[in-house]
Amino acid sequence: MIINSADADSPKISIITVVYNGERYIEETIRSVVAQSYNNYEYIIIDGSSTDKTLEIINKFESSINCLVSEPDDGMYDALFKGFALAHGEILCWINADDKLMPWALEVVANEFKSKNVSWVTGIPGFWGEHGELSFVGKIRWYPRYLIKRGFFHHLALGCIQQESTFFSKELYQSLGKQELNQISSFKSAGDYYLWRCFAKHSSLKTIPTVISGFRMHQDNKSNDLRSYLNEAGIKNFYFLRLMAWLPIRLVHVFASFLYSSYLYYGKRKVHGLVHYYSKKVSKKVG
Repeated sequence: MIINSADADSPKISIITVVYNGERYIEETIRSVVAQSYNNYEYIIIDGSSTDKTLEIINKFESSINCLVSEPDDGMYDALFKGFALAHGEILCWINADDKLMPWALEVVANEFKSKNVSWVTGIPGFWGEHGELSFVGKIRWYPRYLIKRGFFHHLALGCIQQESTFFSKELYQSLGKQELNQISSFKSAGDYYLWRCFAKHSSLKTIPTVISGFRMHQDNKSNDLRSYLNEAGIKNFYFLRLMAWLPIRLVHVFASFLYSSYLYYGKRKVHGLVHYYSKKVSKKVG
């Protein structure tokens, strides 16, 4: 079933993509948005005056894109905030110009926001290969608000909260102060880490037990430069933190995540059941 945008009960979702010279993958990203099984969304693309074929590719999907801005910017997060300022949705997210949504992503997220008292959600981490194949799916994870606020969710401690799989209410986003927004705007790659810490001051993160999006792994990823990412995020003691991966706090988190996933699995919301259910719906739509 495709949810009609006129349905008053269906929350509108705003999806932002920031791009600069992204001709290699931008078409796959756009196609993953327009293939959604839920249609009460708007798609906003902020282009930093690309000089390759990015705009030519984007214009092929002109009828499916609600807003396109192409102008110089002061970095990725400056461009992202331009997109959020233009958004009309009750729920916000952003996917980079090389990542992709699962076809059922928006439907799952909308249902979660409708049926639960949540402000932000994330899914099981997914990872795309360089050629667009789903190469790896992570585990269901538990994200305690206390630990997010204190900055434990990064590469060298408890792992990252996957940005592409995280959706949040506009109200939560608007709770950020000017100083916090300015801080994020100054980042080149670690702005999401700081944003999640800010969100955790106001609300707990809910995990949806299915894959809703994924990060594409390729050699040009900004986040490949781990040392720069950690320095930007203010995470010191680089080599000590490598050892920290095996400290009891990580083992406790792994065990807690296992218990949490077991609770979800043996309840009414089985992971494989959800994937199978939404895959069937998408197959019927395509067929």
